[in-house]
Amino acid sequence: MNENEKQESEVDSTQSVGDIMSDAAQAALKKLVMLAGMAVYIAGVVYAEVHGFSILSKGVNPDMLIWAYLGMVALGISAIALPLALHVWAFDAMHRIATHAFYVLDIALLGTNSFVDFGVNTGETLPQWAQMYKDFIMPATPVIAAVGWCILFLLDPATKALIQKHTLKAAIREALSKQIIESAKSSNVTSAVNAAARVEVDEALSSLFGKKAVIVDRRKTADVKQEALSDKYGHLYPPNGDRQHPDLVFSRIPEAAQIRQAWLDYDNRRVIEAQQGDAKPASDAPFQDGKRSQ
Repeated sequence: MNENEKQESEVDSTQSVGDIMSDAAQAALKKLVMLAGMAVYIAGVVYAEVHGFSILSKGVNPDMLIWAYLGMVALGISAIALPLALHVWAFDAMHRIATHAFYVLDIALLGTNSFVDFGVNTGETLPQWAQMYKDFIMPATPVIAAVGWCILFLLDPATKALIQKHTLKAAIREALSKQIIESAKSSNVTSAVNAAARVEVDEALSSLFGKKAVIVDRRKTADVKQEALSDKYGHLYPPNGDRQHPDLVFSRIPEAAQIRQAWLDYDNRRVIEAQQGDAKPASDAPFQDGKRSQ
């Protein structure tokens, strides 16, 4: 038991029966006052809504009046719900300020509707501002209430947290898309796409002519022959090089992509020569026994 609990227990133990009865009477009176206040508040809202019904219903087609009633009670429902929102929902600073502002606006609209409708029913001449309000603002008061609640929902901290979460996910997806695009530009992907395209073309031509078609990319072969390859890494080039060398597999050297392309071209030429029945080794390999072909 902490010090506060000890002090409370000491105070409770020193209270007399009369003090306890007096506190109970005050609590009961407080509840009675609160109930009376709520009754008065609800009565005022109902009174304002009666005036709102009276004046708004005059501008609605009688066949659609039953649906218009749903919007006419918007201000009254807001007048009851907004005080409760201040007690159980609107705790964030900006959210609470917006709720207070909407509450003040809602009460002001209810009061103005009552004033204008009373003047219309009694035949009094309305002031210019009241006439302008009646013509241009009053018909839109249900929409104003709807916009107010929409703003409160958008300012809800839970909604803002959800928006931030989805914004972060969208940013991650965008960054991933950019990374995929950059990766697709690499020579490895280009080589794989070219190889797959050659296979598709071979199959299409074979289906068209009824026999196996052989396509030799002589332009690429000529380009490989003319590439200025460094003798420093000649031991990695085909046909006698080591295609599984760590420097080549993990791209540790500047010419790694160039050497892998040379191996791919070499393998393609071997396949083509095998299809043509040529028993000779690939004569146009960029390197022979670790040296540049002349």
